[in-house]
Amino acid sequence: SVTYFLNGQPLAAETELQLNERNVVIEKRPIAEIIEHSTVVLSDQNHITFDGIFVTTQCVISQDWIHKLACELEHNPMGQMIKTNALKETSISGVFACGDVARLGGSVSLAVGDGTMAGVAAHRSLVF
Repeated sequence: SVTYFLNGQPLAAETELQLNERNVVIEKRPIAEIIEHSTVVLSDQNHITFDGIFVTTQCVISQDWIHKLACELEHNPMGQMIKTNALKETSISGVFACGDVARLGGSVSLAVGDGTMAGVAAHRSLVF
């Protein structure tokens, strides 16, 4: 059996229909915490224990200097990140960003590729 926790997020009607067709339980009560191996404590203090769980976290930019720099940020259900263009330049001319702060998902290989692109673009901006 599969349970999908909305945790306060909206769910499109089409997605809900598809989940219902697959007999997925949709849990609308917010999650208070996850304890032990895979026990979900809901906001009303009810507990649901599973054999295993998959979770996605929300990334939050915690470095104060990034907020002071005032780069434009993007927000989505996975969290917040610095908005960049294809060359990894931020909304502040000459400031580039890469890695987890500029791409959600925590992928080392994508961060390395983005870092290469940011480095090339930063060099190009200084030379040309």
